[in-house]
Amino acid sequence: MGNDGGDGLGPGLEAHAPIGGCLHGGTAVIVLAGFLGAGINAAALGAAQPTADGTAIKEAAPAIEQRDWFGEGGRPWWAWQQATGDWGGARTWLEDAGVTVEGSYTLDWFSIWKGGLDKTAGSYGLLQVDATLDFEKLLGISGGSFFVDVQSNDVPETPDPSGAFQTISWLAAPEHVTEVDEAWYEQRLFEDGLRLKIGKIDANTEFDLMPATANFLNLSSSISPTAFGMPTYPNPAMGFVFFVHPSEHSYISGGIFDGSGAEGVETGAIGFSSLFRADEFYAVGQGGLSWERVGELGAGHMSLGGWYQSGDFVETDGSDVNGVAGMYFLGQQQVLRRPGAAETDDQGLYVFAQAGWASAAVTNTNWQAGGGLLLNGTFPGRDDDSAGLYFSWTQLDGGAPDGGNADETVMELYYRISITPWLTVQPDLQVIWSPINAPDVDSTVAGLLRIEVVF
Repeated sequence: MGNDGGDGLGPGLEAHAPIGGCLHGGTAVIVLAGFLGAGINAAALGAAQPTADGTAIKEAAPAIEQRDWFGEGGRPWWAWQQATGDWGGARTWLEDAGVTVEGSYTLDWFSIWKGGLDKTAGSYGLLQVDATLDFEKLLGISGGSFFVDVQSNDVPETPDPSGAFQTISWLAAPEHVTEVDEAWYEQRLFEDGLRLKIGKIDANTEFDLMPATANFLNLSSSISPTAFGMPTYPNPAMGFVFFVHPSEHSYISGGIFDGSGAEGVETGAIGFSSLFRADEFYAVGQGGLSWERVGELGAGHMSLGGWYQSGDFVETDGSDVNGVAGMYFLGQQQVLRRPGAAETDDQGLYVFAQAGWASAAVTNTNWQAGGGLLLNGTFPGRDDDSAGLYFSWTQLDGGAPDGGNADETVMELYYRISITPWLTVQPDLQVIWSPINAPDVDSTVAGLLRIEVVF
């Protein structure tokens, strides 16, 4: 579930990955660049300059610039930005040429301490590797880029044993998948006033996302449970997206996607052989405003969106419905800034809120509301740590089934520890009151631990 909106209102959520066929060629480039770099450095350091009488005097070697690699001038491994470093200079060489390769592995370990469907423990895992091609550097096409992401997940036999309708980890999926998650071309025009994207896209990297909730684990923090049919992890889909910025602090956006995922088609496993596999489509629009300061408060933004999923569906009460529509709201505001921090500094305390509504209860619920607190930079010397508190409530349309729960409330509390620039550890606690999928349970308590490595 990525977060690479690119509209200036928040960071991207997902790491992404290269196609396996490119890896052997990339290795050859890395080795060649390493040998060339070593030869150039040796020639520069060993060059001798003649004096007036013709005597050659060897100049003092210039200071060696620190880099993320082993040997002379190399930073300690724990200080590198990525766990695999600069590949002996090849990574920087590729980026200068217009090719950026990144990857990550995320592990969510969980244990059901109370309630749930079963008092058990397990884990979710997600490996992602991505490549971005800067077409301005490679082909001279200003504002153009191509992105491809490959991912592979690992899920337990029971995707979410907590019994919660609002899944305890957004990494949970019905089954194991290895797929090209995203592959799209993006074009920026008019000094970034217009952004166009076409290809296989995770819609949740562009719509219904909020920077303040980026590090929460519960699925509702990433996407409202009322957002029926949105093409996102593990089933993104082919689509087209546009963003228009009438001003520096406003935008209007929209997108249309293959909507066959709502009919059970696993669009994540589909390539480019067909743009749409069925007649269904998913359309979404969103507008937003941002600001740098409100009185004594800091930066913030708000967004309002609406969506429509075409097709014939059956509501939970058995009635037929043609097409489902919905709306959502997102907003966040910095209320306290760290003492001495610049106005553009994102460290401080934020409040945030979200709400979602759907016209038909195809997914059991058509109302959801949530909100909470985020602290960026928790203590002196812990500028990269964060902590958050989140609540989310959702209600079944038409009330509870016999003996079941009519509504569900989730509370999540986390502390994210930045061990190194490329390693984070995040203890997480969730309490689910009246879990909808465990009707005989009053509450579920789950402990989670997220470990994320960026390479």
